[in-house]
Amino acid sequence: MVNKFIDILKFFYNPVSDADRKAVNNDSSGQEYVTINDTRFKVAPHWFWKEFSQQMWEPYTYELMRKCLKADSVYVDVGTWVGPTILYAAELGVRKIYGIEANPLTFNLLTDTISYNECLFDVVLTNNCVTDKDGVNVSFGGKTGEDTSSASSIRGDCWSVESTTLLGYIKRHNITKIDFLKIDIEGAETFIINDLIELSTLPQLTISLSLHPPMWEDREKAAASFVSVLHHFLLFQSNDRAIDIDEIYHRLTTSESHPDWGTSFGNFFEVILRTGKRR
Repeated sequence: MVNKFIDILKFFYNPVSDADRKAVNNDSSGQEYVTINDTRFKVAPHWFWKEFSQQMWEPYTYELMRKCLKADSVYVDVGTWVGPTILYAAELGVRKIYGIEANPLTFNLLTDTISYNECLFDVVLTNNCVTDKDGVNVSFGGKTGEDTSSASSIRGDCWSVESTTLLGYIKRHNITKIDFLKIDIEGAETFIINDLIELSTLPQLTISLSLHPPMWEDREKAAASFVSVLHHFLLFQSNDRAIDIDEIYHRLTTSESHPDWGTSFGNFFEVILRTGKRR
């Protein structure tokens, strides 16, 4: 989820078996398909789907979703990009799926993918930019391609999209229960710090939060704000091992450009937040 086009993670949590392997193929008409286990999805053409297949894209994400989601679960995907985790949720049988995507180009691609597959017809997808304000036209994005997914580069002006707060989105869609919330908005996570406090009161919620400290304008201030909020959650690494707040603060504020826990793109990493009493 951190930078959806990331190359394969250095650490796999319970690597998926051969039965879980994904395949991309084209039929005689040139249409592109992705197969996850025994479920075949027609997808809007995009270079990522080949990588999705070849590199066993984020198997730990699939495993975490498998453990958290059932048919009657509610999955909210903030920063859907072209929809890999939407497909994961659908393959797991989840019937209530909500997605927010800021990039108009990838939003349109995912809209096409949803329209191709009957099992995705109930997915609620919106083209909004998640910030700390509702209903404001936000210009963002440092490039016009399909790789930028969120308001990460709030300095750019390639697109203008209506903003939403995370809580505002949840309320407008009358979402009263969330089982799994994925947030990967490429630096714009600093805008949802206050929303996380309220989300911490929801029962049995798992949040996969991608953090991109190099993209933050005031890293020290943002890191301190995140640490104050994280006290409300049980904290885990992406491999589902516990992590303490001091370690998270170190990762957020380090000057290392490519630390061991990061990705090939730099100091980007995920934390898993669970609601409940801290141990």
